[in-house]
Amino acid sequence: MRIFVKISLHILQRCKRHDQERATKWPQDTSLHQKLYGDVDDLRLTTSFIVETGVIV
Repeated sequence: MRIFVKISLHILQRCKRHDQERATKWPQDTSLHQKLYGDVDDLRLTTSFIVETGVIV
């Protein structure tokens, strides 16, 4: 797996530190693919999640 995919998977899907923010943005299970390559609304959610968590990319 590429490092980008590993980091994305960790932050967007698994990181326990950001469970609450993730549940607020995506109350239903959402695939990593949709979070990274979905429509404009999906990408806005992903962007706002990253901003709120303070993760530097």
